[in-house]
Amino acid sequence: MNKVITFICCCVLFMSCKEAHNNMSKAESACDDTTSVKCWKSKAKEKYSRREEYYFTKGKDTLNFILGTSTNKDGLITLSMNNSFCRGNARAALPFVEQIKLVDIYIKTHLGNDSVKKIRGVVTRLIYCGDLDAEITKEYYRTRERVPIDSILFKSRIREIIDSVFSPYHLHVDKVKTEKYLLADKTVLKEHNIPVSNYDSFPSQIIEGYPYFRLTVKNP
Repeated sequence: MNKVITFICCCVLFMSCKEAHNNMSKAESACDDTTSVKCWKSKAKEKYSRREEYYFTKGKDTLNFILGTSTNKDGLITLSMNNSFCRGNARAALPFVEQIKLVDIYIKTHLGNDSVKKIRGVVTRLIYCGDLDAEITKEYYRTRERVPIDSILFKSRIREIIDSVFSPYHLHVDKVKTEKYLLADKTVLKEHNIPVSNYDSFPSQIIEGYPYFRLTVKNP
């Protein structure tokens, strides 16, 4: 009887690990030739002449990511990266590198070279940057909070990855601004099913916030 129970437990553990691995594999391969982007919502609101939300599909699957766009009355655009399309489910969030690939697909699909230069900033949520947020948090602790968080973010790999997408359009991040940030318990990573390489290596508290990466046209 004990052998049967042990066998069942091993099977359950194996299936759980396999499902987690599959979720990670799907998250790591969000972009391919079948990935497409479609407008979900479009409306005018407050100071913006237009606000839209775009969702992405890969084959028949809807990816766990939304890109919000806000266009002001001068035609300038702000992009907001959001991983909460499938609210309340157990699907893994996309790694930041995959998120930014989807942003690139949106640019190539919906914007021309002139329109892309109207993008003036990108907003992301730090906890959804996973391992990159851990790097920022560790640097924050290393400097013992003497260095402003915006300076740490400007030197971070997040800024470098954003630049890698926009540099072909002669845009680059020239400033980072975070109005508010806080230290959140790292269990939030599990609550939001955010994939990370080594959960145990994360600080017990990680930085949470919504930094704004301002873009400007790069001088030739």
